[in-house]
Amino acid sequence: MSRELPIKGDAALCERFFTAFADPVNEPFEFGGSNGGAIVLVHGFPSSPRESRCLAALLNAHGWTTHGVLLPGFGGQARSMANYSADDWVAAVTDRIAKLRQEHRKVVLVGHSMGGAVVTEAARRVQVDGVVLLAPFAWKEPVVVTTFWGIVRLFSPTYFKPFKKTNFDTQRARNTIDRFFPGADVSDEATRRALRQVGMKKSLLLEVRRIGTEPYRVPFPNIPMLLMQGDADPVVKPESTRKLRRAVFADATYLELPAEHDLPYDDRPAWNAVRDALLTFTDAVLNDADSHL
Repeated sequence: MSRELPIKGDAALCERFFTAFADPVNEPFEFGGSNGGAIVLVHGFPSSPRESRCLAALLNAHGWTTHGVLLPGFGGQARSMANYSADDWVAAVTDRIAKLRQEHRKVVLVGHSMGGAVVTEAARRVQVDGVVLLAPFAWKEPVVVTTFWGIVRLFSPTYFKPFKKTNFDTQRARNTIDRFFPGADVSDEATRRALRQVGMKKSLLLEVRRIGTEPYRVPFPNIPMLLMQGDADPVVKPESTRKLRRAVFADATYLELPAEHDLPYDDRPAWNAVRDALLTFTDAVLNDADSHL
């Protein structure tokens, strides 16, 4: 992978991106449990283990050892994000599973958004006892599109300007900018001009695209799965998750909840439903003597 920075452009904006997840709360964590089970939680893009902490605390209170993975190049490592591939992200999860498996009788994976795509590929590579997907980032890519992106990789510019034509007056755009560049004033015209010129490393975006195709690979191991989706999610559309379920995960327990792209957070309206479904599912996995060991 390239050793270039993941983004370039206005120095102040880039610094906001690089330091957005510098607080220690964004670092990986592990809470020891008592019930003999372990759960690996995987964050989305461009997030950090911070988004997994509410779920981890809930599950840990019910006896599970919980580990929040930091995908390579994320969190406080944002300057090196473009140095890693989708394979590196999956390897970070499978390595953690292997270590936890040595001391725990059951291991469950939980992935949110892009983390859901990473989790599905990890579950194909190593044995786990259950999978939970929260608004998984996924799409089925025709061969012709894969070929097109191969050509793009070879001949298009090294950096892509994702905000070049963005309408910064919409709430969705403002939320996106706040995730990537916390504190940036999108009502300021000079800031808008600078944002339109920000370039994101093309190879990084292609790795995100590549991991998003992994959930559609078949066959998938015959293991218990819980699939949850917000019905008003503007990032991962409900139609996308319904399509994924029909194509690959028809046997999964599926819940569509009154939520946006915020299912992992305990201060959001759908939290009680997420909590109840997650505890019911993980209890069943823990108590199933015939689940995959």
